[in-house]
Amino acid sequence: MGNEFYIEKLRQMLKTQFGRDMETPADFSDLSDDIRDKLKCSTMSATTLKRLFGYIKYDKDISLSSLSLLARYLGYSGWNAFCMNDKSESGFISEEIIYSKSLIKGDSVLFEWNPNRSCVAEFLGNDRFLVKDAQYCKLEIGDTFTTTQFILNNPLIITDLIQVRMPGEPPKKYVAGNKSGLTKLRKAKKNK
Repeated sequence: MGNEFYIEKLRQMLKTQFGRDMETPADFSDLSDDIRDKLKCSTMSATTLKRLFGYIKYDKDISLSSLSLLARYLGYSGWNAFCMNDKSESGFISEEIIYSKSLIKGDSVLFEWNPNRSCVAEFLGNDRFLVKDAQYCKLEIGDTFTTTQFILNNPLIITDLIQVRMPGEPPKKYVAGNKSGLTKLRKAKKNK
């Protein structure tokens, strides 16, 4: 696995531990303060945190010393220990899951993935969904697809994608959130 896998894992764990989605300058400043308080005299600038989370553009890699400091904040002895802790290729899923079999026709699922992509899909029955809204992604309103489950922080595998702008084309396969998985997931009941 590449370094990006571990950096994305680091981002997700930092958000979980700190309890925020890291969306505002205040979030980064507060996390910087929390790191300083918990690690006693170690500092992590809010600017470095903004770069790590992609809040500001930065073309270079985050330094190893910064990654090690963040790993220590999460309870590891350093960056290598953080990366070594995840060598298993299998494990139990503890994330939120929405199964299509638990939905009723007309229910909707909102899902988001990086960078800033989102979709609302209405359940049609038999594992089929209709795209009702889509932002900054290849899915478009009116597309239909098949999936059996949506799992937070895991890629969404879509099969039998029929795109309205490509009539007559054979169904396609599509993955949303291939590297970092779905970043947000919510079910909405059908309006009665």
